[in-house]
Parts: sequence; structure tokens; C-alpha cells
Amino acid sequence: MSIPIQPKLASGKRFGLAHDAIFRLWKSALKDDDTLIDEAIAGTYDRMISIDPVRAEKVMSLIIRRHADAKNALKDLLSQGRQQSCDNYNKPSSLSSATRS
Repeated sequence: MSIPIQPKLASGKRFGLAHDAIFRLWKSALKDDDTLIDEAIAGTYDRMISIDPVRAEKVMSLIIRRHADAKNALKDLLSQGRQQSCDNYNKPSSLSSATRS
């Protein structure tokens, strides 16, 4: 009986490439496939709107107008979303608190 080997998914180790090389390959693959880039943009849009709809509209306006602050505004908004996700993940739910009693 053979035991299936689980592949290690450490970044860079799987392909024998550095992390930045894998990122560049992934970026190129996304750019080459319109459906993938559409999914990435739709996901980013949904995430931005769920974080802060008013701020998302302002960030999109900066991006559309090619404003110099667009990159930082987008990064800040997405960072806020990551922080909120981490906060929600680490916060005990009221259901689990009720079942502990």
C-alpha cells in the first residue's frame, strides 16, 4: 500500500523559482487571459465595495483619472479589508461564546 505524497506548496520551492519570478509569471498569465483578468477585477471591485462603498467609489475615480495617488489609495483600501478580515477571524463569535456557557 502506497501513501500519497502531499506536495509542498511553499512559494518558489514548487517550481524552483524565486518568489518574484513566480509572481511575474502569474502576472503575465493573468494579462494574457481576458477572462482571468475580468475575474480578478470583479473580485477586487466586490471586495472594495464590501469594505467601504463610499471610499471605493473615490478610489475608482482616482484610478479612472490616472491620479498619482491612485495606487496608494487602492493599497490602503485593500489593506483595510485584510485587517478587517483578520479582526473578524480572530474575534470569537457570539455562537461559540454561547455554547461555552
